[in-house]
Amino acid sequence: MILVEQEEAERHRAAGHWGDMALDELLKRNAAENGGRVALIDRGERIGWRRPFSDELTWSDVDHMVSALAAVFLDCGIKQNDVAAVQLGNSTEALIAHLALLRAGAIPAAVPVAWRIRDLNVAFSRIEPAVLVTATRIGPTFHCEQMMQSAAETLSVRNVLAFGDPVPDGVQPLNPALAADAPTEGGQGAPRAGNAADHVAMVTFSSWEGRLEPVARSHNQWIAAAMEVALSAEIEPESALVTTLLPSSLAGFATGMVAWLLTGCRLTLVMPMTASAFQREIARIAPSHLVVPGSLGGLVEETDGAENLRLIRYWPAPEVFATARGGDAPGAAPGTMGTEDDTDEGGDTGGPGEGSALDLVSLDEMALKAIRPEALSEAAVALPVAAVAGLAEEDDPIPEVETPLVSARMPGTLFRPGGGAMPGALMSGALLVGGPQVPTHPFAPGDGEISFRFKPHPDGFRESGLRCRLIGEAEPMLAVEGHRRDTIITGGLAICAETLDAIYGGFDGFLDAAATSVADDLFGARIVAAVVPRPGGDYSLSAFRAHLRDIGTAAHMLPDRIITVPEIPRAPDGTVQRAMITVEHAA
Repeated sequence: MILVEQEEAERHRAAGHWGDMALDELLKRNAAENGGRVALIDRGERIGWRRPFSDELTWSDVDHMVSALAAVFLDCGIKQNDVAAVQLGNSTEALIAHLALLRAGAIPAAVPVAWRIRDLNVAFSRIEPAVLVTATRIGPTFHCEQMMQSAAETLSVRNVLAFGDPVPDGVQPLNPALAADAPTEGGQGAPRAGNAADHVAMVTFSSWEGRLEPVARSHNQWIAAAMEVALSAEIEPESALVTTLLPSSLAGFATGMVAWLLTGCRLTLVMPMTASAFQREIARIAPSHLVVPGSLGGLVEETDGAENLRLIRYWPAPEVFATARGGDAPGAAPGTMGTEDDTDEGGDTGGPGEGSALDLVSLDEMALKAIRPEALSEAAVALPVAAVAGLAEEDDPIPEVETPLVSARMPGTLFRPGGGAMPGALMSGALLVGGPQVPTHPFAPGDGEISFRFKPHPDGFRESGLRCRLIGEAEPMLAVEGHRRDTIITGGLAICAETLDAIYGGFDGFLDAAATSVADDLFGARIVAAVVPRPGGDYSLSAFRAHLRDIGTAAHMLPDRIITVPEIPRAPDGTVQRAMITVEHAA
């Protein structure tokens, strides 16, 4: 399935950002060139079942497991371009499953492990999966059971497959395919038409303006996103890369699986449990590169040997990074987010490993922007304004402009090559992003409605859902200011506040309700439900949370507190005025 227009593909190839190698070809290349070298390390515990493979796998081991699992998928009747929803943690099984589905010709859609029945059903209505892949249990939650329940409510699903032992009746077991002697015959899907790297590879999800949107990227777009990380962090074949991010987002894949395949480095998967255990594990592994949520950066810098690693701090939204950079970051250690004035000539702020730190900011699943501390300016996140060649004066030569991996435009702002911003340009507005890592077309429009995010703009630029302002003159930049709609960032997940309003307002104990938040050192924010109680009704937090669980609401969308208000403040158009909701006594 190709969603990229030929003109766009040719433009990115001409810039040297795209090629003809798909993700599976990268795996095969690594297995052929470095088959006996350790490629993947995963010492994580499996609760309730044992894994049938070693905690250290070579490139040949990985390639064999991918072929064996692909053969199982094909035997189950998976066809080319079938969508397979995958809900797995930061584990070997997750990486092998995604790669095996690609080898079989399917399109894996990564589902966050935090999602429950309600979220799954909404997502499945958008992508119409033919196959569901999960584990019997991930941590305390029995994910296989909830996948089976969603399968019963989704007409498109033909098979449910799961890792773990034993699996429920009616579920295809996947553990046998991971054994060293598992057969690999028939483990290759039909060849793709045209350039295989232009076809859709994997799908992730983002909630944009209250609408859950599948985001599909081609192999080339995924590789370009990983290039943003690998080049900025200087990840090489000899590097020891450790990631703590779940493989269910642009950042999770770009910093983990895709960067690993692209560079041929050694990848170790770690799930932080407690601060002390995490620090001991990192000190024992002694990685050269470590990917962590930005709020854990302070923990890493206190770890033995931290001065010898390059830290990659992931921030789920520009406004979270901006807050952290200002020194008010939830969980940020002092000195970790210095500005240019705080740095020495070499760009080192003096903190452990800080000279080698890299901040990676998500632009709402549309792109990733890598930022080195020495490059920080007046704006926390600033993107180059894309030049419009046609605006150059007729007699002036158009200067060669290096094509960045992500650039930006703002409606009404035009940039003349070599001449700065045009007079009368807008100073602030919506942020459009473009570049080889930015998806340009909707994956599954469903009812035919095209999300505002994918309405066409020139040269492949698309809406980001973020705000920006123009800074600079001769070389203008667009400073990213945050989401255009009310968004709550909690535990690294961005949640549209209006979505929570609709869910909370459906409870019988309330006449009206709205979501707001209070700052939290660990999660960034904690959700608070402001409610107008129904006289005589039970509006206790326990009753409300029980109702939300009963309707399949994910744990990260449950409020931590309830405050009662006489009314929900709203603007004349009905928009909730969250800044007017007093939450001091809820903190």
